[in-house]
Amino acid sequence: WIRRGDILASDGYFWDKQKGKTLTGYYDSTKYTTLAKATAACAKATSCKGVTKEGTKKYRTNTGSTFSTNNGRTAWRQEDPFVLHSKYYFTKKTGNKLSDIQ
Repeated sequence: WIRRGDILASDGYFWDKQKGKTLTGYYDSTKYTTLAKATAACAKATSCKGVTKEGTKKYRTNTGSTFSTNNGRTAWRQEDPFVLHSKYYFTKKTGNKLSDIQ
């Protein structure tokens, strides 16, 4: 088992939330006012690996995937992609597929 923080399911990915942590490298210069907008943008960008809340209504997308300590910040690292079907989450695995869901 791997110990993780709170998990957020959003925009087709699981996001590992860590309070008092940050991620390195800005994906771009955009500052988002909500977590939802930041995770949506990150999910669309292949080199984006997570989101850091840097202040009130200030979220930035990050290229780094390793958490480092930074009190006052909260980071969400992009984890496995998933599909949602009938209230169940299915993690996508390379080389496998669901042929028929009943």
